[in-house]
Amino acid sequence: SNNNNQAGMAMQASKPKPPNSAPTRPSPSMSNAVNYMPAYIASLPVAPSNPYATPQPFTLPVPTPNMKSNPTSNYCGYGWESAMNECFHACPSGNDKECPSGKRCHSWLTCSRNYVDPATFNVCGKNWAHASSTCATRCFLGSDDVCPPGETCFGGVAECEDKLPALTAVDVGLAEKTYTPEEIEVLLDEEIQRERDEESMEDKRNWWCGTSWSNMLENCSQRCQSDEDCKPNAWTEGFCFKTTGGPDNCSTPGVPVQEPAPPNSKWCGRSWNDMLETCDKKCETDDDCGYGRTCWVAPDTCQWVGVPVKEP
Repeated sequence: SNNNNQAGMAMQASKPKPPNSAPTRPSPSMSNAVNYMPAYIASLPVAPSNPYATPQPFTLPVPTPNMKSNPTSNYCGYGWESAMNECFHACPSGNDKECPSGKRCHSWLTCSRNYVDPATFNVCGKNWAHASSTCATRCFLGSDDVCPPGETCFGGVAECEDKLPALTAVDVGLAEKTYTPEEIEVLLDEEIQRERDEESMEDKRNWWCGTSWSNMLENCSQRCQSDEDCKPNAWTEGFCFKTTGGPDNCSTPGVPVQEPAPPNSKWCGRSWNDMLETCDKKCETDDDCGYGRTCWVAPDTCQWVGVPVKEP
């Protein structure tokens, strides 16, 4: 699962979105309306009102790996994404009958065969260390959508064996998630906050220069209108970042809001996991990485170039 993505963005769409922060501006007029309810939240299925109701019992089928030749890379899953993430139970004939109950056969997958179902240990977290230490939220299908705000899905976190919540039919995509009134209220608050963030990010007083998001917060050098305002010299690229304002973002030129990252704590990678699995290059900005890779701030992870700290 690719990490990593929140409010605040550079003028260039290719720059990664850094973490959210609370805005100081008032909410948009629409979200101030009485009983304001976005359509997608109003359409969410509501959980049964019976407080004593319990979820339907669910036991993950334990497949017997199929050892037949599998030239077209056919694997079982609750959906294509599930099959790709698991790549565990083969169905060489392409017939759903070769799959455990509830799963279907998917063909021509590009994954590598697993011999232990890795989806069992898909866990949400702010980073790998956080996911492996908290073991709080499953993301069985490999999607970030089920993770709490600010977290992404990390695959095969074996450290969470016997520590995760019981697997449910909702986790594996066999039942639709329902929402309690309290959960819907939280989602509504998050939607209103998102609208506030979007409005704050259009306020040019919240636009600041930097060669990277971290560099911007570590210097708060000047406000800007475009990337052209932010080039420190003719040969160094600069960016104009839109922020949401508030105490975690720049407000006064020359007054930083973030301590500089520790030396040698920034590393290149296509994703957070890729960075941990390669540790192949140190960096200061995304431009140092090239090939569409990101420069991750990752203290207490990679130590030496070419020496991974996580197995693929």
